[in-house]
Amino acid sequence: ILSAKQQEEAKSKKALQSKAGDKKSSDYQAALKVHQGVRDAYERAQKEVEDAKSSYERQISTAFQQDSKQRPMTTSALELQTQGFRLVEVLTKLDPQYLSQHNDVVRAMRWLWRSRGRHYRLLHEEEMPPRYHNESLLLSRFLVSYSQACPEDTDVLFDLIRIFLQPFASIDFSFIKQFLVETMINVLTSDQKSQVMQRFLTLLSGDGSEETKILSCQMLIMPTLKQGNPKVVFGDA
Repeated sequence: ILSAKQQEEAKSKKALQSKAGDKKSSDYQAALKVHQGVRDAYERAQKEVEDAKSSYERQISTAFQQDSKQRPMTTSALELQTQGFRLVEVLTKLDPQYLSQHNDVVRAMRWLWRSRGRHYRLLHEEEMPPRYHNESLLLSRFLVSYSQACPEDTDVLFDLIRIFLQPFASIDFSFIKQFLVETMINVLTSDQKSQVMQRFLTLLSGDGSEETKILSCQMLIMPTLKQGNPKVVFGDA
C-alpha cells in the first residue's frame, strides 16, 4: 500500500510540474489540489507504517521475552505469533534494513529460534494444525535476512546451525547450509572470518555437543579452509 501511494504521489507531482508554466491557470490549480490530496494520503500511509512498526516492537518484546520456564503455547498464542511473523515479512519487504535497525525484534526472533518450545513443536509437527508448521522455516528466513544485512554479527551463523541438530521431515532447510557456506567463502571479511574461527575454537574447548562441533566445522570452517592458506584466510586467529 505504501509503495502504491508513493507511486501515486510521484505521478501527481510530475503532472503538477508539467502544468507549472502558468500557476494561476485552472489546470494548474486542479493539478495542485490533486497532488496535495495524494501527498497527504502518502504521508498518512507512512505514519501508519511507522505506527505499526512501533506497535509491533512493543508487542513482540512483551509476548516473546518470557522467563526461562517454557509455557505451552495455546492455539491463540500460535495464531498471534503467526500474525506477527506476517507483519515482520511485510515490514522487511517495505524496508530491507528493517531487521538490522530493530534489535528488539531480532532479539525476540533469536530467543524463539533457541527456545525448547520451538524445538518441541518441530519434533511433534503432527500435533500442530498445518497452519503453524512453518514456524521454524519463517524464523530461519528472518535470521538469514538479518545475517545478510549485518554480516558483522557472526554469532547468528552458529545460531542457524541449530536446525541441523534437530530431526525434521516435511521442511527442506538445505538453503541454510548453502547460505552458511556462501557467506563464509564470499561475504565475510578476513576479520569476520577470524571472529568465526575464535568462536569455533571456544566451542571446541567447551562442553557443547560433539554434533554441534562437527557441524560447525563442516559448514563454517572447512569451506573457508579450502580457499587457501589458513593464515591468509583467518588472519591471526
